[in-house]
Amino acid sequence: MAITFAEHAESRQMALTVGGEGQRLRFTAYRDDDQAAVRAAFLAFIPETWDDLTFVGADLRPYANSGLWDCTADYAYSAERAAGIRTLTEPGIDDPLGPEFEFDLSAEQAHITQSIRTVTSRFDRGDGGVTGGGDSLAAWAAETAYLVGDAVSKSGNIYVCVVAGTSASSGGPSGTGTGIVDGSVGWNYSAPVGGTVYTWQQSTAYTVDEQVDSHGFKYVCRTSGTSAPTGDGPTGEGTGIADGSVSWDFAGSDTDPSAPDYGQAIGVSRDRVNGCNILVGHLEFGITAQYYPVTLAVLETLLDLVGTFNQATWYNFPPKTLLYLGCTGAPRPGDIWTLKHRFAASKNLRDVKIGSRITLPFKGGWDFLWCAYRDDVISTKGGNRFNIQRPYAAYVEQVYRPGNFSALPI
Repeated sequence: MAITFAEHAESRQMALTVGGEGQRLRFTAYRDDDQAAVRAAFLAFIPETWDDLTFVGADLRPYANSGLWDCTADYAYSAERAAGIRTLTEPGIDDPLGPEFEFDLSAEQAHITQSIRTVTSRFDRGDGGVTGGGDSLAAWAAETAYLVGDAVSKSGNIYVCVVAGTSASSGGPSGTGTGIVDGSVGWNYSAPVGGTVYTWQQSTAYTVDEQVDSHGFKYVCRTSGTSAPTGDGPTGEGTGIADGSVSWDFAGSDTDPSAPDYGQAIGVSRDRVNGCNILVGHLEFGITAQYYPVTLAVLETLLDLVGTFNQATWYNFPPKTLLYLGCTGAPRPGDIWTLKHRFAASKNLRDVKIGSRITLPFKGGWDFLWCAYRDDVISTKGGNRFNIQRPYAAYVEQVYRPGNFSALPI
């Protein structure tokens, strides 16, 4: 007697997973106790594919001494659907991330030898007095963001920021009061500049009567403007010395002892720059994908990409900001593989300042930046001479290979 199959009421169960799906068909077989015959008939009865899924396995269980069988057929991704086809959609920059993503954002320790800026310094003159270094006190600048605690010089006075914001397009703080409004910034008058001498800097706004140290001599601003973008500052004696749009008057040797200018180098000693450890943001994230087929050629591609950065924009990350850390793989029914890819992200930087004279135009997220220091002798205010380590060169090194992330099996 022919074996017949009737589809069960609980048939066509569907299972959805990250990047994939499966389906189970369930039937009841009638009128045969021969397992081999039922197996052959069932395999001949069920289709090789179902809803673009491929048959991956069957299960046959008899009802005791009844001639009835509970038969199930399982389907998963077809080779035609899975082979080389991305199952994930690259999200837009503001799109919600799907369940295929995971991330770990934390702080990690980094060693630096250069600060962003020197906030303040003090110098023991050796005669019982202590004076400020002055190197960090920048002239007020228009349309500039200031934070609480920032100090600037303006028209011979020192002002301290008490309300964070952005300065006005012109003018700036004036007077000797408190709560001085400047754009969205609030300032308090602190003290007169009082003859304090500041180290000359490139591309810096100076106002009349501000004083700078250049080549161990003092110069007083005669015409307000912005200093030259190159060079070492005013030199020689006389008046009206041109420097960008600024002009200076020679004012003789510095007489006010102050701390030496190390060019934002940290922990400087006679023969080395010690630096310090800081915490920086570190982002790692993963993408889980289903892929078929995973072959030795696919593994070779993955191996080649480990330790490379993205040479083109990928998943909205600009070039040079992603590093491929590798992946793990686990098989699923139907030769489908679950691949978990790992990445680390680091931002690109532009106009990186090293001290007061060196500016690097660009550093890729996974490039390596280092500075070279050399022995120098500087003369400071009051004729003091210091042997120091000063940054004289900075280098951006490419230490990772570029990679074509579009070749990743995702």
